[in-house]
Amino acid sequence: GQVIDCTGTAGGNALPGTACNDNNPNTGNDTWNSNCQCIGQLAQEIDCAGVAGGTAVQDECGNCWSANIIVVPAPDSDGDGVIDCEDYCPDTYNTIQQDFDGDGVGDPCDNCPWVYNPDQENTTGSISGDACQQMPTGIDEVDSEHALVFMPNPTLGQVGVRCTIPGARSLRFHDATGRLAHLASIEHQMDLEFLLPGVYIVVALDAEGRPLAQTRLVRQ
Repeated sequence: GQVIDCTGTAGGNALPGTACNDNNPNTGNDTWNSNCQCIGQLAQEIDCAGVAGGTAVQDECGNCWSANIIVVPAPDSDGDGVIDCEDYCPDTYNTIQQDFDGDGVGDPCDNCPWVYNPDQENTTGSISGDACQQMPTGIDEVDSEHALVFMPNPTLGQVGVRCTIPGARSLRFHDATGRLAHLASIEHQMDLEFLLPGVYIVVALDAEGRPLAQTRLVRQ
């Protein structure tokens, strides 16, 4: 008579030592054993490159490495050349990776780039995070309805200024100690190279010198 193979088929080819499929994605080189059990002979997990028993491993950034060759690269969502796990702003193009306050959130996407606030909490829904809502002078930070913006900020000295605060005529710059460092009329372009590196509170004043609102400027 004919030999019954491991699947119960007379004259079949599913014999001990021949290939089979144990339906376990974490094993490879599956074969029938002497007890007609289909098992993965390697009994090893598939590596990150999809090879059963392979040696490729994934690092903390999502790279799949095999013999020092990247098999599967880590994502770079914003295309700035810095992979997401190392990017201070993974969804915002920022090749320089500036993080003035050192909170792990890059300046372009930090809702308060001059105050350490890794949680980025913003309970009021305004243009800036809670950490920047109140300044030492007690004057409210500029809200989302109006704007007092320096570009770039942080700056090396030359800045463009956009101010839509009604009645604003001049700007008063205070250093971190509260000392008046500079007073000037609002211009579309300003040269602040004479300011020492540091964080400045900038107060917008009306024609009578009354404070209207404030923001911050970082001089690098």
